[in-house]
Amino acid sequence: MRIVIQALDFKASGNLRLFIEICTQKIEQLPISIVQAEFILGEDRTGAGERKFCDVRLTTTGSGYLVSQYGHSYEEAVATAITELSKKIRKDTGTDST
Repeated sequence: MRIVIQALDFKASGNLRLFIEICTQKIEQLPISIVQAEFILGEDRTGAGERKFCDVRLTTTGSGYLVSQYGHSYEEAVATAITELSKKIRKDTGTDST
């Protein structure tokens, strides 16, 4: 699987890139064939305060997935996005444990 990280208006640190790679391993274990995971990171400066966001687009051999999540940090937004993707994939593949 190819991982693409696009940081808007900032340079993603090596630690953030490593965190994304580690989080991506969680979805690699799911029963789908992922071709590419694209992460878009940025700040939402509208409204009250600044929030970090993470958009994740998965390209798979069947269909694709897109999730957008916000957090107080990029790590929080990435982790929440990966959790939501996992839930969607499990639901779609019938491997949802709930």
